Amino acid sequence: MKRGCDIKWTKIDKTRLVAICKQSDNCKWIIYASPMQGKTTIQIKTFNPNHTYVRKFENSLVTSTYISHKYFDMLSDTPNWDVKSMKKTIRRDLFVDAHCKKIYRAKRKAIDIM
Repeated sequence: MKRGCDIKWTKIDKTRLVAICKQSDNCKWIIYASPMQGKTTIQIKTFNPNHTYVRKFENSLVTSTYISHKYFDMLSDTPNWDVKSMKKTIRRDLFVDAHCKKIYRAKRKAIDIM
C-alpha cells in the first residue's frame, strides 16, 4: 500500500494465486504463488517487482475495516480524533486519500470493538 499500487488478486484454482497491478495494463508487476507439495507453506513461483505506473492515491485494499484495525490503538487512546486529522494521518502513513465516509465507518467499527 505504501508504494501506491492497487493489487488485483485472482484465484487460479483452490490452491494457486496470482496478483497483478490494477493501475495499468502496461504494468508488468506480478506475483504467482502456490503451496509446496506436502507442506502448508506457500512458495512464490514468479515475481516481477518492477511497477510501471503513475502513483494514485486510491487503493481498494484500504477499507474501513482495515483502517479501524490499523488505527485501533490510536482511536482507543483518543476516541474524539477528528476526521480531518485522521484523513491527514492516513494519507501520510498509507499514501491513500480515504473518503470521509469511510473514515466515519472505520471510527464506528473501532468504537464498537472497544
